[in-house]
Amino acid sequence: MKKNQSWFSIKASSDEAAPVTTISIHEEIGGWGISAKDFIAEYRNINPDNQIELSINSMGGSTFDALAMYHVMARDSQRITARVEGFALSAATLPLMAASRRVVPRNAYLMIHNPMLSIFGDMNAKELREGAEFLEKITDGLVNIYASGTAGNTEKLKKMVDAETWMNGDEALENGFATATVDAVPARNSLESLRCLSCYARMPTALLAVLQTTEKGDPPDDDSRISAEEIVEVCNAANLGELASPLIRAGANRQSVEARLSDATKIVALGEAAKRPDDARTMILSGVPPEVARKLLASMRAADMSGIPARPFAEENTAPTNDKRLSFISIYDHRS
Repeated sequence: MKKNQSWFSIKASSDEAAPVTTISIHEEIGGWGISAKDFIAEYRNINPDNQIELSINSMGGSTFDALAMYHVMARDSQRITARVEGFALSAATLPLMAASRRVVPRNAYLMIHNPMLSIFGDMNAKELREGAEFLEKITDGLVNIYASGTAGNTEKLKKMVDAETWMNGDEALENGFATATVDAVPARNSLESLRCLSCYARMPTALLAVLQTTEKGDPPDDDSRISAEEIVEVCNAANLGELASPLIRAGANRQSVEARLSDATKIVALGEAAKRPDDARTMILSGVPPEVARKLLASMRAADMSGIPARPFAEENTAPTNDKRLSFISIYDHRS
């Protein structure tokens, strides 16, 4: 493995009577510079006699990595049982579809949407059409994978992809993306990264309600209460007055205010180092975590980009603005 951090793990059990290999995909596919090549290298070491249990809680990632994983894993479909622990969104739905048995808790979520493409440099109409045609081919391939796994109608699935369709467990079962549902899992465990989903256009109302509850936390003890006036005061003291309004609207308690200000302070410092203070401020308001901001700001400085991407979590591996070509890296990236 290239780094200590990884978005996947593969572990074999020690039970010789019932040999099982567990695969966990719990972060952004393709993150930390770890690619599908790394995943497949470990995957191919799995004992061919072992059953495979796949655990997914991912908001997506690199389409090309996810596609490669799907095509390798689909060969073993009959021995793979997948379970969605909280989310299988965007590209993370592809390894899910490689399993013949797909279990989704009733309050977990799947989401499928159209692939996206980041464009840098000056483009003429012909070049833009080429990019659009490429996206259409990728979309057709994804729809065919979904149709194969769900026995669904490709025309219906194309409409679902076009519409950015979110499905809870029952809806996933109804549409063939799940083969079974189980009782709801504790929302706080499965939705802990919910704040990062605000870039999606059609996030379900029920999920937004959970986000607000998660932001507010449990009923606060006296020590964790903080008034709107105090929030304004501490934000102004940190020279982050723009954060006060969203924190007040979210009903944030003292701990969440302190955590958000701590993250924001780190991003401000990163922005100064990258000579991108305005972009750093925009990331702060978008809720971008410091580790993501670090990569984005470094990429912006290297590429001398004119501003942050339209969606706050765009793929960091982008082409320089003076490089007249299409960048396909961020296609179907959940943060694009």
